[in-house]
Amino acid sequence: TFAVPTYPTSWQAIDGWTDFEDIYVEAVTHCPPGAVLVEVGTWFGRSAALMCSTIREQNKPVSFFCVDTWKGTQSGECKESHQKIVAALGGDMFDTFHHNLHYWRGLYVPLRMTSQQASELFPEHSVHFVFLDGDHTTEGVLKDIDCWRSKIISGGVLAGHDYNWTSVKKAVCDRFPGHQSSGSSWYVKL
Repeated sequence: TFAVPTYPTSWQAIDGWTDFEDIYVEAVTHCPPGAVLVEVGTWFGRSAALMCSTIREQNKPVSFFCVDTWKGTQSGECKESHQKIVAALGGDMFDTFHHNLHYWRGLYVPLRMTSQQASELFPEHSVHFVFLDGDHTTEGVLKDIDCWRSKIISGGVLAGHDYNWTSVKKAVCDRFPGHQSSGSSWYVKL
């Protein structure tokens, strides 16, 4: 017998972290048609599905890119737990992400690469919103900020997750002394 796969149809049904719904909703609400939105660090796709759901609800013609290696964290305090999950999934999480985002196909473009590699695909001042939730080491966050900062249009937003982590907070405070934070997220309008 052939079993029909079941796909999540709600972002809440996907494993992951999303205590920044307001930031994603605002990003879509305030961006113009044709805007470019980027999420760095997609994991199982919960937050990507949130962004796709918001894009669909608002019927907003935008381009949304999901950047991840889908190999798990390679350094920092989550490395061990992430690598166990990745190993249990056969060494790669992309198929799980792809399955979880089936309902939202056509609303996102996966970029299976590092944050720095992905940033090189976008011209200077071409991106309206970037959300950083990949490498959580201070050095990693600094690199992510530095490679994406010049890609943001004037008036665009660079934001990120896990501001409550000392490593993330240190990097954000170093690069953006005037940033704002809300819960476990940070953001700055450029």
